[in-house]
Amino acid sequence: TFLNQVLPGGVMGDGLRAWRHGRRLHEGAAPAWGPAVRAVLFERAAGQAAVFALAAAGIAGWPFLFAGAAVASGLALLIVALPLAAALALVGLLRHPRIAAGRAGRAAAAFLAEGRQAWFGQGAAARQAALSLAILATYLGTFYCGGRAVGVALPLAVVMAVVPVVLLAMLIPASIAGWGLREA
Repeated sequence: TFLNQVLPGGVMGDGLRAWRHGRRLHEGAAPAWGPAVRAVLFERAAGQAAVFALAAAGIAGWPFLFAGAAVASGLALLIVALPLAAALALVGLLRHPRIAAGRAGRAAAAFLAEGRQAWFGQGAAARQAALSLAILATYLGTFYCGGRAVGVALPLAVVMAVVPVVLLAMLIPASIAGWGLREA
């Protein structure tokens, strides 16, 4: 619990899950850490894709929900656009012939092929989307109920626009003594 609080985005829980799966996959043999870690990464990425999609939709609606929200919309759009731009730049970099032929390029290509299989193979996309959106709905519901519990009744549209951006901000590893954006 301590490490999950001081590390960004619940990384320790993911690490523990990968460790458990790696040991379970090959009982009696040497643990298989690679497939277990990649499975956790693919699952976490699918969940974050749902958060990014709802955050982008919410950000597009900010000017309609909040008067004078142009600056906040621009900042929030930047939060969503930067990781997307970084991902596109990385994919472009990996397509460079010199890098693609190297060891890192081959490893990245294998990783991306496994990702395509995990996300789009044999109906996985529908299951991934349904589960990710269901989990995201529970987060939205938690924020909504928490607001009502303290006497702040937010309209559902506001919850859907603001909470995904808050969830994205929780991933930013900026804190002082373990207290940072996530706790705020």
